[in-house]
Amino acid sequence: MNTRLLYDNIYTTLTGKYTDGKTELDFLSATALSSIFRKKAENFVRKNHYAPLTESEESEIRGYFAGCPGFSTVFHRLYKGFTGEFHPEYIPDDLYYSYIEPFMTDRRASRYMDNKCYYPRLFPDVKMPPVICNRTGRIWTDADGKRITAREALDLAGQRSDVVVKAAENSQGGQGLFFLSGAEIRTRFKEAVRSIEGDITVQELFLQHEEFEKLHPGSVNTVRILSFLPARPEGPAPDHFGEDGGTRILSMAVRIGTGQSRVDNVCSGGLICGVNENGALTASAFSPAGSAVYEHPDLGYAFSGITLPGIDSAVRLVKQIHPRVGKFRLSSWDIAVDRNGEAALIEANFSLGIIMELQAVNGPLFGGRTPELLREVFGKRR
Repeated sequence: MNTRLLYDNIYTTLTGKYTDGKTELDFLSATALSSIFRKKAENFVRKNHYAPLTESEESEIRGYFAGCPGFSTVFHRLYKGFTGEFHPEYIPDDLYYSYIEPFMTDRRASRYMDNKCYYPRLFPDVKMPPVICNRTGRIWTDADGKRITAREALDLAGQRSDVVVKAAENSQGGQGLFFLSGAEIRTRFKEAVRSIEGDITVQELFLQHEEFEKLHPGSVNTVRILSFLPARPEGPAPDHFGEDGGTRILSMAVRIGTGQSRVDNVCSGGLICGVNENGALTASAFSPAGSAVYEHPDLGYAFSGITLPGIDSAVRLVKQIHPRVGKFRLSSWDIAVDRNGEAALIEANFSLGIIMELQAVNGPLFGGRTPELLREVFGKRR
């Protein structure tokens, strides 16, 4: 273990904190990851004065997860406080990230596979924001993969009116993201590139559907879809929308920007609101404070009653591409919807996709299939 990783593991375990865009989350120990999510939940519970669980609720949770490794019930307390309802089926975040996800996903491989420079090769038939150029290692290439110089990369970017410079890897929380327009493309391009240590992709600005733009005009508001690949193909199941025996959609939510932010991440002040298979939003959204909000804090509209277009297209896209990366049976996808209502891939998250916000707005992650999932992961131990 290198010195930086050793430091990150110790620091994160003790504090529950990490540095966005710097800490290699996929390489952290289970103890360090558990510390992140437990402390986050504890902070939300304390800030919002969520009531403790009753003795009978604690007992029911322990019975439901009998035979599973140790976990904290603070997550059930958070979900009950947020929704006003108690369900033992909620998956504790520390159990998920320490045992369930590592069982389903090759977390270390995801660190290298999840690179935006390679998305066009992994998903060549999928709509994405058009690529202008990429830098992998120290090598620049154009959209066709032909090697170019750094000067030529700047010239290509300068020909557009708007560009987005992105860190192509390890880009948590919107870190390493620059929006450049007009004359500033040529004046600030080098500055943006120099501030990003790893690989870089430079893309044209994505134009989202007007209904998504209404949610918050300053940011591209994406749909987060958590999907699951069963170990064996199955028949249709009524408790999951559009299940076809292949890719199973577990949860969907729209991420909405706030204030002057150009990104929709919750850690950057954004909101996350549940979405059903018909595109209808849930009445409440999860806020950065861990509390429920029912209206957009800046624009004043209510989430209840809004139906978004293109959700069926987003689901089809995820079902189309997830089987191509079967090494990652649990994956989260950030999908945008363009002016014509067609889905476009913005980002894949092959590991460490959020579940706290998804369970808060949509309920238990695996629903009635939870015992089946626990049996697969924990087997005879359970």
